Amino acid sequence: MLRKFLLMLVCAELVVACDPMIVSRGGGRLGDRLISLLASLSLAYNYQARAIICNETYLPEVFYKHFPSQQRENIQHLPHIWLNGKNIDLLSKASKCKCGKTIVFRPTFVLAMGEAFEGSNKTVLDEIQTRGHFYRFLQKKFRFIKESDPLEKKFRSTVNIGVHFREGGDFDSPRVKKNCKARFKSYKFYQFNLLKILKKIPKDLPVTVFFFSDSLTKDFVEKIMSGVSGKSSHNIKYQYATKLSEPLKDLSKMSYMDFLVRPVSHFSISAEILGNIAGTSSINVEQFKRMRDYQFFDQKLANSIFDRVRETKDD
Repeated sequence: MLRKFLLMLVCAELVVACDPMIVSRGGGRLGDRLISLLASLSLAYNYQARAIICNETYLPEVFYKHFPSQQRENIQHLPHIWLNGKNIDLLSKASKCKCGKTIVFRPTFVLAMGEAFEGSNKTVLDEIQTRGHFYRFLQKKFRFIKESDPLEKKFRSTVNIGVHFREGGDFDSPRVKKNCKARFKSYKFYQFNLLKILKKIPKDLPVTVFFFSDSLTKDFVEKIMSGVSGKSSHNIKYQYATKLSEPLKDLSKMSYMDFLVRPVSHFSISAEILGNIAGTSSINVEQFKRMRDYQFFDQKLANSIFDRVRETKDD
């Protein structure tokens, strides 16, 4: 009887699965931390792992109420693997391993489209499966962001275009601004993409353009609109929507937009993923052409937005 019991214990040990843990990395501002969390959730979802926030990630307190978290000191003793495009197969192997150990995987700093993992051509939006089942899962899981600033009714009677003008504020260095041109676009870029989206919107519908920015001044709003207002027959209103001291509310408001014009920015990419945005334009019209230029348009969703505005006008 004792031998049978011992044999059962041995067999039980053999089938204890490895417990891979994906730890979301810190660094940067809210957009950088959010995109890191989104990628970590996606990896966990795809490879049957646990996704946790480490206390070094420094997200707003509300995130720790909705996601499992660990103190850094509590996981330092565990085996760590820095994850990149070249060793992603280790995560797959860990999810099939029967060793019973917890292994901590830390994704290398997650960059924007085209540079999701070091040494890999796989993009953040590929990994997160933006338009698939996981996209809807994320929208539901991050519903608390929208609930922090419930503005849905306010936006129902107009077609809403969000414009994210990323200037770097007092955060990005002159070197970053010089070398990362995809993050810092010209006025011409915004004018070109605004007009591109406006052409897809029926002319009888009212349009509101909301400007979001980390700029310390607001003069960019008039400079952008000066190249748009005279070239479109739409009834366009526009306003500066940013509260620099409340980035989470800005993110919430941006996720309510129907269309979005943005640079390569983790902040607005996160809003795009977490919202229900029908069209995004970040098409470059300047001399340099980068693989990260991007355009998305969902005609079916756009039609439902136009119907929503018409129905609200008739009420």
